[in-house]
Amino acid sequence: MKRIGISIICLLFLVGDPVHGDDGPISLGEQVNLAIKAGVDYLKNEQKEDGCFSDPKDQYADGKAALCMLALLKSRVYHKDPAIEKVLHFLQYRPHTKTYSTGVRIMALETLGDKDRIPAILAAADWLAEQFRENEGLWAYPEHASDLSNTQYAVLGLWTAERLGFKTPGRIWPPLTKSVLRHQAESGGFGYHPGSTATGSMTTAGLFVLAVCRDKLKKDPELKSEVDGALKRGWDYMDRRFSAKGNPLGRNLFSRDHFFYYLYGLERSCALDNRKELNGTDWYKEGARELVNCQKDDGSWEGGVAQTSFALLFLRKSTFTSMKKAHQSDLDEKRKSQKNEIARPGGKVPFLRHWLLLGPFENEHEAAFDLDLIKEAEVAPREGKTTNRIKWRPHRSMGRSILLHDVYSKDPGLAYGFTRLRVKEDVDATIWFGSHDGAKIFLDGEEIFNYPFKCADGADRHAIPVTLTRGAHTLLVKAMQLGWSWKFALRVCDRAGKPIPGLIAHLDTAEITPMEIFDGTSTTLSPHDLFGLIPLDRKNRLDFRGKGDLDRLFIEGNDHENPLVHLGAKEKGRKRSKRSPAALTFKVKDTSNPLRFIRRVKVPSKRYGLMARLAILPPDGKASTDFFAQFGVFDPGGGPGGGIRWFEKELIACDTARFPDIWMEIGASLADYANREVLVFLKCSAGGTAVNDWYRENGCLDEFSVVAGH
Repeated sequence: MKRIGISIICLLFLVGDPVHGDDGPISLGEQVNLAIKAGVDYLKNEQKEDGCFSDPKDQYADGKAALCMLALLKSRVYHKDPAIEKVLHFLQYRPHTKTYSTGVRIMALETLGDKDRIPAILAAADWLAEQFRENEGLWAYPEHASDLSNTQYAVLGLWTAERLGFKTPGRIWPPLTKSVLRHQAESGGFGYHPGSTATGSMTTAGLFVLAVCRDKLKKDPELKSEVDGALKRGWDYMDRRFSAKGNPLGRNLFSRDHFFYYLYGLERSCALDNRKELNGTDWYKEGARELVNCQKDDGSWEGGVAQTSFALLFLRKSTFTSMKKAHQSDLDEKRKSQKNEIARPGGKVPFLRHWLLLGPFENEHEAAFDLDLIKEAEVAPREGKTTNRIKWRPHRSMGRSILLHDVYSKDPGLAYGFTRLRVKEDVDATIWFGSHDGAKIFLDGEEIFNYPFKCADGADRHAIPVTLTRGAHTLLVKAMQLGWSWKFALRVCDRAGKPIPGLIAHLDTAEITPMEIFDGTSTTLSPHDLFGLIPLDRKNRLDFRGKGDLDRLFIEGNDHENPLVHLGAKEKGRKRSKRSPAALTFKVKDTSNPLRFIRRVKVPSKRYGLMARLAILPPDGKASTDFFAQFGVFDPGGGPGGGIRWFEKELIACDTARFPDIWMEIGASLADYANREVLVFLKCSAGGTAVNDWYRENGCLDEFSVVAGH
């Protein structure tokens, strides 16, 4: 009978000889660490180039890949390790079809610790919740009859997703509890189906699921009491029947069927119930000893990658501290060194926004991706220069990504992005890159990145260590489009994840513009430095009607995927006030990372003040939202150490989803700064009365001016 989607093969009982090192017997802890290292190496060697660990047409290929990724991550393999990266790409476009696979995918993605994966986790949890058979109170493959094993992995997935905010429908818990109770035999153990022979593997499944259900039954004390009794009888069964050499079967027998699956279930259930012993025995030490003894020479356990993964998940339950250095696994040290080597960029590391773009080129059957279309190692373009009868065009990103699908058509193709880097001092750096779809990167004409994948990578997906010497460098990105989106994002930081002082992306070899300097260094500059950098804007009014209005506005903190969109006067289908034919939309961020609009102006007289017209752009017809707006002024007369004077916060709010129904004008007097040049700031940050996630905080700026009467 088919018991579990990942096939499990029977084993013979194996007993290993004592292990000896140069200084005598090696402790169990040392043996465990060596076994983990060997198991990790085996899994990596078994991984295919496409990221999976089996035939990709196998209906459980995604489940096996996720299980292996979970085991690798739990074994302290660094989350940017190529093996992990490959699994993520393999899973990215695989639909949810199997209960086991989806449950394990949630667990693996949660272990990754990447907030960008939360939407995928929540979507997977939604799929699991929809597959629940309410009339049976269980989960199935889902094409076959329901069973306790599938149910365990469904609950594992939901239980994991709940830690990230998922709300399992309350209707699930009562019928689930009642159905699992029917799987308990007179012996106290649990079976695969009601009435089936009790086994250790299914008893650990029943104990885990009931322990989760128990916490959900606060409104049903009678059912909760029944669960308490079932849990006691189940643990009594495990106390009587525990063995680290085989899976308990019925009242007296043992089996090697589903042995590693059983041990992983045992570890999980005992951890949840905080049990250190079974029948007076340290269950972990006994299980670890058995696994060390029966590990094969190639690092695997009988049954291949799935069983090896279960074994590793069991072994990683505890961390041993009394290990001899000579025999200790190097995984932890390797992970630490990798982490130090490629620390993720902090929030103040800017994305490169200034590029020369060339394209589009045809890329039929992706053949052009490997063709040198423009002498890639030698190219050094300037604005307006023609290469292959196409002109290089300047582009300044208004968000973190270079949105090629907005610049060119959305037909599949290929394009280049070129920029120059100026570096003040020699530095060991990391280029962080993400694209949709595949891309190549050339630094000073040398190919440093080649990723011919159909993908939907977000920003900071790939880390590329480089050494940048003082002076000028060239950076060329070759990006192809295979689907509906076409973009890339790139930024550079030091090995500690911090901004590199003085690193600037610029287009012209002879001149670097104030905007290029600002976009590269603003987060590290003082208000006094900003005043010296930003040129005087001789026009008081800024209402986004003119073509060059965006070039007059210096913007800091616009690193959402696409936070700024200029809605020109020619666009239709957008409702605006009569005096507001154009506007700038943006995403509002949290208070620690606000969006700041900055201008340098001269205040004509005491009668003048600041005025901004703002509105809410709600994301849908259901939710209301709001955000804070705040003016600030920096007067350079206070000297280099002077600060920004911030005015009172204003709440920008709207309860309608129509764009925008209500414009709000805010103002502040500039009488104290009459006849002086100052920096003026408009800071927008999430907050207010509406409790919403950041993605609902959509703002719209219609005007940011110095006007009389405010």
